Amino acid sequence: MASNDKTGTPPFSRRDFIRSVATASCGAAISGLSGFGCGGDDTEIPPSDTLPTRPLGQTGFRASILGMGGVYLTDGSETQIMAVLDRALELGINYFDTAANYGEGESERRLGKWLRKLQDAGRRSDIFVTTKSDDRGYDDSARQIEASLRHLQSDSVDMILVHGVGNLDTWADVSGPSGSLQAIKAAKEDGRARFVGISGHRDPRVLLRAIEEYPFDCVLCPLGITDRIHVPFVRDLLPTLLGKNLGIIGMKVFAEGHLPDVNANLERCLHYSLSLPSATSIVGMSSLPQVEQNVAWVRSLVEMTQEQMDELASEIAQIIDLEALWWKS
Repeated sequence: MASNDKTGTPPFSRRDFIRSVATASCGAAISGLSGFGCGGDDTEIPPSDTLPTRPLGQTGFRASILGMGGVYLTDGSETQIMAVLDRALELGINYFDTAANYGEGESERRLGKWLRKLQDAGRRSDIFVTTKSDDRGYDDSARQIEASLRHLQSDSVDMILVHGVGNLDTWADVSGPSGSLQAIKAAKEDGRARFVGISGHRDPRVLLRAIEEYPFDCVLCPLGITDRIHVPFVRDLLPTLLGKNLGIIGMKVFAEGHLPDVNANLERCLHYSLSLPSATSIVGMSSLPQVEQNVAWVRSLVEMTQEQMDELASEIAQIIDLEALWWKS
């Protein structure tokens, strides 16, 4: 299990970000936000052969600022994906994401085979692994968690997320006495999971309600450049997450392939997400060239200014069809 609990410095950048948002009116446009740093004092800059890390909330783990998304681990051959995971770890990626419903468990199965190799090599504690449960009832989620652990070839996992909570009715279902959150809490209580998180794609207000009603350790939400354009989690949720010192995981960095499709500048899009005060941004990668390119872009990162963020958002707004993004429609 992951345990790289290096002591971080005080979260100056978090306070700066919260202060900057607090000075704006509730109706202010995102472009009204003042600038904030790329992790600030929270970011640990390592030697050039690995990646910067930031604290994953209060978990004690320092996550690489680029994480491995799990949805595309089902693409290509198993041999190819084993090579992708090996290279990602070699280059410094230490946060690995998957979910029970990715490829009907195939993402977990492939990741599990790789985890067994890491376990045998004594390196399992070097990484942090998160899976997710999208079943809504206690019994179904409990069965899903057991299946996930079998797929991952593990007795336990670092974190399990309540996955894809899109509206308040769903939150009421999963958080009720017979809901899936109770099954995930039970997994934490008996040691099958160290931490509990939640993910949501559509509405920041749902996650705001959830984190007020349950002490989640981490939150996974859209923090790509398209988020800045419409229903922005960066404005409506991120300050609260920072104030609670939760582990923040960004997703939809490349808008599920829509940004490459419109020939967006992907390096700048990645730099946007990495310039936010989140712990890590997960990107799905299924080939060695993708891993090499994304890591190269991380290493070329120069903190984006507020003006550069606004400029990029304006450019993307002109070329992207928001209605094609299911989580924005």
